[in-house]
Amino acid sequence: MLRINSIDINGIGPIFNLHLDFNQHFNIICGSNGIGKTTILECLAESFCGNEFSLRKNSLLNSGDWTIIIKEGDNATQYSKKVEIDSVRPNVKNNKGCWDLNNYAHYVLFYKINRSMNYINLDSISKDPNYNDYEYSNQLKSGTNYSDIKKWFLNRFLWSKHERELSEEQLYNLNAAKGVFSYMAQGFDFKRIDHETNDIIINTPKGEIVFEQLSAGYISFAIVLLGLIKDIEYRYKKPHIKVSDFDGVLIIDEMDVHLHPELQARIYEALNRLFPKAQIFTSTHSPHVIQVAEPNEVIPLVADSEGNVKINPIVNTMYGCKGWTIEEILQDVMGMKDTRSALYKEYLEKFNSALQDDNMDTARSIYEKLNRMLHPDNVLRKVLEIQLIGG
Repeated sequence: MLRINSIDINGIGPIFNLHLDFNQHFNIICGSNGIGKTTILECLAESFCGNEFSLRKNSLLNSGDWTIIIKEGDNATQYSKKVEIDSVRPNVKNNKGCWDLNNYAHYVLFYKINRSMNYINLDSISKDPNYNDYEYSNQLKSGTNYSDIKKWFLNRFLWSKHERELSEEQLYNLNAAKGVFSYMAQGFDFKRIDHETNDIIINTPKGEIVFEQLSAGYISFAIVLLGLIKDIEYRYKKPHIKVSDFDGVLIIDEMDVHLHPELQARIYEALNRLFPKAQIFTSTHSPHVIQVAEPNEVIPLVADSEGNVKINPIVNTMYGCKGWTIEEILQDVMGMKDTRSALYKEYLEKFNSALQDDNMDTARSIYEKLNRMLHPDNVLRKVLEIQLIGG
């Protein structure tokens, strides 16, 4: 078992000085754009690289560094690693003894934000690749490859038809992969492999469809979950393991990217269900994910007036954001200054000014515009009407 207990970041990207302690299962980093969410994930992933990093120091400082503390197994032994970056240019080699955690690289998977899949024409199935720790450490800088998901799925499906060719663990993982499509929405499930084209066929409420022809949101959802199952299988061969027993580290930059709000909550639930023993790190712009997450899983970040990144104290540590509205999360956690349109704010200001000036004709005219603009069930409509009558 591998766990990352904490990280200290100094002068990397937008972060001047930040200490974070981590949950042993799920860690959801959230906050406004530019706060450093991706920087934190890359620091975690690249701690297990060699001596070349994609990260850059803060341009206002002479150097930057980060230190992580990890724990291996059930014992209390902890290992500390400090990485120093002295360049504003990415991919500059650093020769300050950064190989000491390289042998843990196979315990860590990193999925970057780019998730699209073009149609792949498969003429045959291929064997699994064999990677070493050096190659796994390189994947933690560039991100794990997901282009071979279809090859892996086809390989496992076809060999599953031959008795005793796949292990019990591999059969379990194949069934878990098939189940990913059922997590998408009601009426979705894996249907079959087309014997003429080797395509993965998905059953949907509107009929059968080739996997790569799903919408970008559904593909993004499947890429994360299928990719993680596939990569765990590639890394654990002697012996094989069930993905439910994987107890390493999964890092996913913006797990909600391209996803409809319903899928944003579903992918959180699916990750919990598929990888109950893993430690998961992710960033999110989704108020829906933050709303359903447990309070000790959310890491809300905010910048103070001097630009220092810290934990946002407004989020309650006992209940998190479970009682918050989406609008409250968008404003106070995600950093949106206002969730209303500029035109709405303009009309509302004119309405209030007209009331103050006792200009009732103007107030009634603007009220009619606001009345048509507001959601049919918005209680503000009644408030404005009362103000108009009272005026």
